[in-house]
Amino acid sequence: MLFIMTFLGIAITIIFLSFQKRSKKEAVEYDRKLRLLARELNQLRKSLVDPINRLYESEQRSRRITERLEQLELREKSSRQYGQAAKLVNNGSSVEDIMDICGLNRGEAELIKVMNELDNTEEAETKVM
Repeated sequence: MLFIMTFLGIAITIIFLSFQKRSKKEAVEYDRKLRLLARELNQLRKSLVDPINRLYESEQRSRRITERLEQLELREKSSRQYGQAAKLVNNGSSVEDIMDICGLNRGEAELIKVMNELDNTEEAETKVM
């Protein structure tokens, strides 16, 4: 009986060590695969970062260009308004007419009228000299 118990003990130990060895090999293999997958994931992440950064920079450039275009359009519109207002002042239009036609507020229309009168006064003085 002692022989059988010893034999069973040795057999169980051998089986246990065999399973342990196989488990260790599997753990090493899983660890290797995990590191490989982590490396591939890191490479994939790096390959995505550059295009995403370029896209972000392109969006920023596009936004700045759009803002600049809007500013230029507003400036052009106001330049036309002021140019038209100056012509109206030269033709003797009233401040109210300038406000209505050009869409300017009273202060802007009066300022253009005063500036035009100053220009005309300076031109007249220059001609006299």
